[in-house]
Amino acid sequence: MSLSQRLRIGVPVLLVLLLVVWLDTFATTSLELGMLSTETAAPELDTEDLLGIVEMFLIGVGLVILLIGWRRVFNIYFLLLISLTTYGLLENVAAMIEKLLAKNAISGIVLLRDGVIVWLTNILIFAAWYWFLDNAGRKLWDAESRHDFLFPHQSNAIKGYENWEPNLIDYVYLAFSTSTAFSPTDTVFLSTRVKVLALTQSFISLAIVTILTARAVNIIQ
Repeated sequence: MSLSQRLRIGVPVLLVLLLVVWLDTFATTSLELGMLSTETAAPELDTEDLLGIVEMFLIGVGLVILLIGWRRVFNIYFLLLISLTTYGLLENVAAMIEKLLAKNAISGIVLLRDGVIVWLTNILIFAAWYWFLDNAGRKLWDAESRHDFLFPHQSNAIKGYENWEPNLIDYVYLAFSTSTAFSPTDTVFLSTRVKVLALTQSFISLAIVTILTARAVNIIQ
C-alpha cells in the first residue's frame, strides 16, 4: 500500500480524534466555569487538561506510525487511542451528572452548551469507531475481512453505485442517526461489536438529551 493510500485511509480518523480532543477539553473547561463557587482557586493543570495534552501527543505519534508504514501497529495503536478518547467521553458525561446533582449553583446556559458539545463529541467518536472497524482498519489490516455494516448501496443494485464504498461522512451520518433516533435507520448493523458500540452510543445520547439537557432547561426556567 502506497503512502498516499495510507494517508487517505488513516488521516481522516486522526483529524476526527483531534477535533474530539478539542471539543472534550472545551466541554471540561466550560463545565468547571459553570460551577458558581464563592471560593477562588489558583489555576492549575487538572486531570482533564493533562488527558487532552496526552491525547494530542498520541495522535501525533499515530501519524508518524502511519507515515512509516507500520499498518498493523497503527491498527493496534489506534484502537488504544480511540479507547482512551471514549473513556474521556464517559468521564465528561459522568462529570456532568455529578455537577448536576451537586448542591452548587449551576448555570443552565452553560449546562445546555456542555450537553450539546458532549453530544457532538459522542457522534464524532463513534463515527471514528465505525469508520475504523468497517473501513480503515479493515483495509490496513486485511482487506478480505468481513464488513460490520451493510449500507443500502451495497445490498441493492443501484445504477451509478456499482462500485460504491462508504467514506467517513457516511459513518458520521450513521453515528448522527444513531444518536438522534437511538437506533439504526437505513444501515444494517451486522457484527456484534458494532451493535455493542451502537448500544453504548445510544445510551450516552439518551442520557445527555433526556436527563442533562432537560434538567438544564428547568434551571433556565
